[in-house]
Amino acid sequence: MDLQRMIGLGVVGNFTGHLEQAGEAQEFVHIQVIDNHQPKGLFPFYVPGYTSSFLSTYPISSTHLTCPHDGSHVQIEPEIALICQLGYQKHTVHDLRPVKFAAANDCSIRKTSAHKISEKKNWGCHSKGLSQTLIDIDRFTCGGVMDPFHVASFLRREEQFHTYGINSPVLGYSYFTRSYKNGSLRE
Repeated sequence: MDLQRMIGLGVVGNFTGHLEQAGEAQEFVHIQVIDNHQPKGLFPFYVPGYTSSFLSTYPISSTHLTCPHDGSHVQIEPEIALICQLGYQKHTVHDLRPVKFAAANDCSIRKTSAHKISEKKNWGCHSKGLSQTLIDIDRFTCGGVMDPFHVASFLRREEQFHTYGINSPVLGYSYFTRSYKNGSLRE
């Protein structure tokens, strides 16, 4: 599977409370959604063959992270990445089917001068993390292979590990289910 041939898209607010945790909720307050727990939209972070911008730089690495040279603050963002198969109908995407998932680090630069969220997400090679292990998805619903997984993150600094973020069930992602409360899942 050649990931460099696939478009990389991110979901704005894919986990309830994520925008608030990242200090970005105000940037998306004007976007109307039916349910406040819904994501606010999609953005590209990599577009293969798009040669006129930073979006053409392949940012994914499973071995290391390269911080920007301009002194920008980098925030790690533990996530689940989905590899999806697209179905087309007359040059329009009409179907999106998740086929694999993996642990990911959806790093962001905290820079106030960015005009678009994608400018905070790809600052060059090795600016995003992705596990080398991609797990096949049997079904993207409750009762599938993804059920027991959680997103937990740790930051290593000078050989010491520190908990970073909240240990969160994958089933709590807002696109995965409609609600997840007190350990019970409703689709």
